[in-house]
Amino acid sequence: MNRLTRKASIAKVEVILHEHGYVRRGAVWSWHIGTGVSGWLGLNTGRGPDPHTWLINPVIGVRHEAIECLVDKFNGPVKPWFSPTIASNYGHYREPLEYLEFTLHGDACDDSVATSLVDMLNTEGRAAVEPMADFAHLRKALVSKRIGIPEINQFRYPILLVLMGDGRIADEMAAATIAACKGKTDPGHSHLRSYFEAFLQWRKAGETR
Repeated sequence: MNRLTRKASIAKVEVILHEHGYVRRGAVWSWHIGTGVSGWLGLNTGRGPDPHTWLINPVIGVRHEAIECLVDKFNGPVKPWFSPTIASNYGHYREPLEYLEFTLHGDACDDSVATSLVDMLNTEGRAAVEPMADFAHLRKALVSKRIGIPEINQFRYPILLVLMGDGRIADEMAAATIAACKGKTDPGHSHLRSYFEAFLQWRKAGETR
């Protein structure tokens, strides 16, 4: 038996995603939700229990163009990509929370597994993430500590506050983050400081309130 490759496992799912209107953008897929808002899907992979299997872990969320354009701006010279505003493992939207993977074996059953994966994304998955096209729902998700990664969410939350009209709170959060980075020279804290310094410069320029 030929061993199933990662590329072949992704291709099995991609064929069905394409049939359902998902658009590939580099290593991720998207679909239209509304003006300036897209669904976001990544397929993380890992080796299964034997060399002939691959595990696929769907990560699903949303991308707000207005937020991500500013994230790219504040990140400086880092090459921009089609980043999600918030995304998590598909099972993290379930109650109770769980971690979901789909196993491909390189045999005739793979088509049904891939179909099941996409069918679940089209129904349960999209129903869970599409409400976050609304800023109020997105705000709750960003502070939930359940959806997304807190260390990544913190870069989006102040921007969202400004767009929702809570600029004063956003400014205070940015200033507190910069103060917490004082005297710390490791790459993580240096990035945090430069990001929020750029954020405050943007605010002082009066581009938005």
